Amino acid sequence: MARVLISFLGTGPFTPNDKGIRQYRSAKYKIEEKEYETPFVSAALSEHLNIDKRLILGTVKSMWEEYYRYFHENDDDFDESLYFDIADFSDMANHNTEKFPFVEPLESVLKNSSVIMLKYGLDNSEIEYNLLRILEIDNLVSDGDELFIDVTHGFRSFPLLAQEIVLYLKQVSRKNIIIKKFYYGMLDASRELNYTPIVDLSIIQTMNDWIIGTSEFINKSDGTKLVGLLSGNDNDLSKLIDNFSKAFNINNSNEIKKQYERILKYDFSKLRPIERMIAEKGFEEYKNHFKINNKRSLFQLDLSFWYYKKKLYGVSYLTLTEAIITYVAESINNERPLDQEIREAAKQTINKKFKELGRLY
Repeated sequence: MARVLISFLGTGPFTPNDKGIRQYRSAKYKIEEKEYETPFVSAALSEHLNIDKRLILGTVKSMWEEYYRYFHENDDDFDESLYFDIADFSDMANHNTEKFPFVEPLESVLKNSSVIMLKYGLDNSEIEYNLLRILEIDNLVSDGDELFIDVTHGFRSFPLLAQEIVLYLKQVSRKNIIIKKFYYGMLDASRELNYTPIVDLSIIQTMNDWIIGTSEFINKSDGTKLVGLLSGNDNDLSKLIDNFSKAFNINNSNEIKKQYERILKYDFSKLRPIERMIAEKGFEEYKNHFKINNKRSLFQLDLSFWYYKKKLYGVSYLTLTEAIITYVAESINNERPLDQEIREAAKQTINKKFKELGRLY
């Protein structure tokens, strides 16, 4: 298991020094009350988080020479000619430059680091290229790795790519990857605060998880993700959603009705504001659709229509069939319409008592 930092490398803001060499301004970065004086957010985060491996994403114009100097200057094998070669190349490069020839040299000297080259993202083909490149990160991480993402530098469109990294690794990758933190160094706030706060934007990722979980709950009646998000925070609601979801999975209409009635009575005010808003939205569609009444057959009819709206036609068909039987069974014995004996009697008498319903059945 490794602690992996994914960060973007940009071109500025930087100040040419008296030798005409590109150079980032050093800043005082603050993370959780600790301060680090460095030109790179990734350097502060690497030290603060005890990072084992770095994945650096940038373009041909990014300040690779400065990254190389900062992280390798004190090593015995620092190659000054390589530094100037990269600086000259990147200084002259532009959006038409096809290849960055220093990937292998950089990876060979920067310990436990991988360089991922991106295009500017000026059109759909370049954006698609970038998306394919960041999805390759899946091949650079291993089961059990903890990922920290830094979106401070680079083009302003790159944080959107970082969101895709998170989404892909969480939803598609077969590896057990843990997304720990999502960082942004607020350089614009430096003048006011006299330091640069590095803020954790992980709450946005948590909100994305809630949105995905709620969508799965609404459209598939699958509460697995919501159960995981609520576990430890609201165990009562977590258990309630779990029971409701499992009842849906086996199409147990009686249990669905029972759990749904409990949900209607649940007090969502115990949740945090964002979670409460999304959770209530998730249950709203159920509340707008199902009508609570004593007739199980009518609830099953509602349930059949619910499945139909979700395009679960096979389950909808079976539930409608059960609703018809239950309706007749209630006419025989309203107290015990789910008893097997009563239901068998309903099947035998349906054509006699309810001819049109019998034909439908």
